[in-house]
Amino acid sequence: MRWPAASLPGPENLPQEIPGRYATAFKRHNLLNANVAWAVPCISGSSKMLPSNLFGFLVGTQEDLHSLIFLYKRGFATAAISVDLDEYTASQESQFLSENLVLSCGGKKNRLVFLFSRPEAERVSHLVEKINHRFAEPEPSDKEPQEE
Repeated sequence: MRWPAASLPGPENLPQEIPGRYATAFKRHNLLNANVAWAVPCISGSSKMLPSNLFGFLVGTQEDLHSLIFLYKRGFATAAISVDLDEYTASQESQFLSENLVLSCGGKKNRLVFLFSRPEAERVSHLVEKINHRFAEPEPSDKEPQEE
């Protein structure tokens, strides 16, 4: 007997759609009208900033490379929290039933954990690369090319 393959898009094709209920929270939180680069469904792990077991979407925008937005549902309301990535580094942890995206800053207490299902291991490793390389993108320089 074979386990059916998950019908997930490849890791390089991250979804860009945010479902309606979460889209309204994103519009309220997105004051600069930034475009969505990717939005992946996940569950929050325990941390100081977020309670655990909140289902939501982790969103990266094209304009603001130094932050992520976590859109979550709590009760009947949806909310958003912004994570400034200047001090955080991303890593991947494999657990028994989940793949974890860990954003850590300093010690073990200053970290955010986002849980993904086991078949999404490639997606999580791709997200870790994307988050860690957001700062490696060259800044536009003000210098003009010199003419000879």
